Amino acid sequence: MYVGQTGGMEARIVGARGIAFAGIKAGKFRRDHFAGAFAKALNVQTLGPNMRDAGRAVAGFGGSVKILRLFKPDVVFLKGGFVCLPVGLAAKFLRIPYVIHESDVAPGLANRILGRWAAKIAVGFPVRSYHDFEKSRLVFTGNPVRAELGLAHRLEGLAKFDLFDSVPVLFVTGGSGGARQINDAVVAAG
Repeated sequence: MYVGQTGGMEARIVGARGIAFAGIKAGKFRRDHFAGAFAKALNVQTLGPNMRDAGRAVAGFGGSVKILRLFKPDVVFLKGGFVCLPVGLAAKFLRIPYVIHESDVAPGLANRILGRWAAKIAVGFPVRSYHDFEKSRLVFTGNPVRAELGLAHRLEGLAKFDLFDSVPVLFVTGGSGGARQINDAVVAAG
């Protein structure tokens, strides 16, 4: 059973693979990373959406409790992100053990909250890289990557992007909270 955002793209993707899907409402907490704690909470641009999404998070918790009671999982796996928060809190409420996976060295808000009660925390980098979690529960698993990504040949990639074999190619990728800083650093270095 895959639990995801109602109306999100995951319903279509998961359904196409024949996996049962249950949708919940979930709310994202927006914050200005450069402001103080009080300013973050009262930011004019984020206050309205945050209030709306607080209601969605509460509804998501209720929906998650229903789903988990019906499905009766032995364990819940949470990948992080705002949709996982109500599911993880529902699992805690129902005393169902859960495992979270943190792909980044700096955990997102949902995983920082859920990490307090997780049975295990799978991490994408060596355990010594993490300072926000209790080390005894960390398990280095690496980051999941689709198998087909390893099947492509270098020359296919060069041809697809019209690059030359004689020129070094640097591939930079990132996501989550650090994507903008990575993009800015690459552009500045160019």
